[in-house]
Amino acid sequence: MGKKILTPYDLTSEQFLYHLERWAEHMKPYKHEVVECGVAGIVFTEKAPDMPFERLSYSFTPEGILKILGFGSERESDVIIEYDSLEIGYRSLTDPDYDTFQALAEGKFRVPEEAMKMVPVFPRMREAWKKAMADTEENFSIELQRY
Repeated sequence: MGKKILTPYDLTSEQFLYHLERWAEHMKPYKHEVVECGVAGIVFTEKAPDMPFERLSYSFTPEGILKILGFGSERESDVIIEYDSLEIGYRSLTDPDYDTFQALAEGKFRVPEEAMKMVPVFPRMREAWKKAMADTEENFSIELQRY
């Protein structure tokens, strides 16, 4: 394994975008669950003051397929998820011991009610994220942070 990536800030834009695209690919088997939880057709934007890019936007198509719209995308949605730090969002998907709901209760990130519809599919999102991590590590010969 190559360079160890200690924080999400150490990823290049190319590495992070690749990771996100792989995440979307690994989410495809769960498209029916995405539709069932009610987030299909919604555009989400995530922001944090320490992101190396202005924001990240993604959507779920009406068929439930995750589409990465990109960094600093002009297409900001009404469903904006704001983190005090990028690491909070990253840990919510990577750290099995991280209590995302506790962080939410403590105000470390703000999630509109519309985004809370993702809760039922969140375990699948985590599963797909971990597969995307393995793909990214292999493709770029890096080692991503594990908590």
